[in-house]
Amino acid sequence: MLFSRKPRLVAQFARASAFAILLVSRAASQGGPLPDRQPRSLYDIGHSPNWPHIGSPPTKESPPSRTQAWPDERKSFDEALDALKRSWSGEVPTTATELKFQAGQYEDVVRTATSAGGYGNLILADTARRLDLALLSYYVILHSQDHAAAAEILNDHRVRLLDCPATADMIAEELKISPPPGKWHLSEKREDLERVLRSNGSSISREVGRTMMYPPGPGKLINQRDVNFLLIKLTYDEEEEVSTLACIMEFLKRGGSPNEPGSFQRVIDMNRERFPFAPTGVTGPWGQVGALIDRAQKWDGKPIPFTLVAGYDESPSWMK
Repeated sequence: MLFSRKPRLVAQFARASAFAILLVSRAASQGGPLPDRQPRSLYDIGHSPNWPHIGSPPTKESPPSRTQAWPDERKSFDEALDALKRSWSGEVPTTATELKFQAGQYEDVVRTATSAGGYGNLILADTARRLDLALLSYYVILHSQDHAAAAEILNDHRVRLLDCPATADMIAEELKISPPPGKWHLSEKREDLERVLRSNGSSISREVGRTMMYPPGPGKLINQRDVNFLLIKLTYDEEEEVSTLACIMEFLKRGGSPNEPGSFQRVIDMNRERFPFAPTGVTGPWGQVGALIDRAQKWDGKPIPFTLVAGYDESPSWMK
């Protein structure tokens, strides 16, 4: 019975497809609206050759040209953020191959966003990098035997968000301040980051304090410009990558086990090996390492909320 109906179903599908093509061509020839297209995928965004510059929302003082440009920029931002949310299952990869594929997609978005530049694109780059770092850190803690695969991803020509040209350009565009002779060294010199924040009425300690309350996530950051908090988010991304994760990788490389908390001090010489990060004043990420291991083991087997990784925009109490 099923097989006897197949030719008729094929014919019906062909007629429906032809009708859809006719509608599209007729709408195009008459200047009418085309049917809604499918939302852009993470792959589309990560491989877009002409992704737009996305700045910050215009103010009352913005010129008309800026106000006119914003709706299209905001639409691209919303598409990309929606694609990032749709891509996030909350589940830690189970194999190194899966980890490399998923992390690679997020890093493609980081490259696209930082190449196009602008305040809004740096919010997207921060979000994608946070998803990538969560996958890497949780995977390497829960599958410590595969630490070499995670280390390979971390060493694969990644964009340094604090010191990339897009961040320097955003500071100039949004705050109208120039770097010291040469360029900014935001990931190496605490005084450079402090100078930027102070020029905008804040400081490192004040912005760090805001992270301990209910911070703005990507949605709030694009609704209301907050350059200071975006910079501190990029700073924490960098700290986790070059200090906390670097320390964990070295610990695992030397045969340490996340399941044996007492082995950390035995494997890592805390008097000599520091893994410092100057902008936040970290001289040795011992507390950060312990907190990350504890957090990864706590979420083992449960979906990790997108809001937790991205830095909120809803959720807490406490992650329901």
